[in-house]
Amino acid sequence: MPPSSTASLSGLLVGGLPVSLRRSQRRTVGLKVTAQGLTVYAPQLTEEARLRQFVEDKRAWAERHLQTFQQRKPVAAPLTDGSVLPFMGHSLTLRAVPNLKRARRLHDELHAPAANLRDAVEAWYKQQALDIFTPVVQQYAARLRKGRPLSAVKMTNASGRWGSCTAAGVVRLHWRLLLAPSEVLHYVAAHEAAHLAELNHSPAYWAEVQRLFPEYRQAQGWLKEGGAALMQLWS
Repeated sequence: MPPSSTASLSGLLVGGLPVSLRRSQRRTVGLKVTAQGLTVYAPQLTEEARLRQFVEDKRAWAERHLQTFQQRKPVAAPLTDGSVLPFMGHSLTLRAVPNLKRARRLHDELHAPAANLRDAVEAWYKQQALDIFTPVVQQYAARLRKGRPLSAVKMTNASGRWGSCTAAGVVRLHWRLLLAPSEVLHYVAAHEAAHLAELNHSPAYWAEVQRLFPEYRQAQGWLKEGGAALMQLWS
């Protein structure tokens, strides 16, 4: 067998997708989840039965992350009555209501002024932002072992930046994170909170991110694939 080879675990599906197998000179068995499916990384001589059991043991974890990746990306389109609005991994149905002054949520619907749908919907998301962002950032900041204290959590509308952290301990998150699955919001919150301990992107910083949010790579991958669509939605 060559030093590295790719095959599949025949007949094995997770989340409806086949499981790829990549053998190499590595010593341990590992698993990677992407939007395209699962890849098992294994030593050359590891028995297939053991690999199948490894996947089964990880199935619930893997399917949870596949669902995050496979959530339909937002599509830039004009807002109309009946539009589906993403909200932290769930969806709201937009209802255009004449003579309404401002948007308001009723169960799984968002009622908004028919005369000014886009601005009203955006204003509603921005109103939710700090109430949702603040406790999430505080949660990760409280788990830091060192670093400066968190002084404030603020909302940002800065184009091209999902978040920031200043030397003064101010963390800002983009309101459009509310359009992403909640795992993505938690990743960005942990990412910025970790800067309270390490105001850089050194190995020590990424070790802190991993400690705060161990599965950050999956959320990071979702943001790389779907983030541009979020920034363009309704703009």
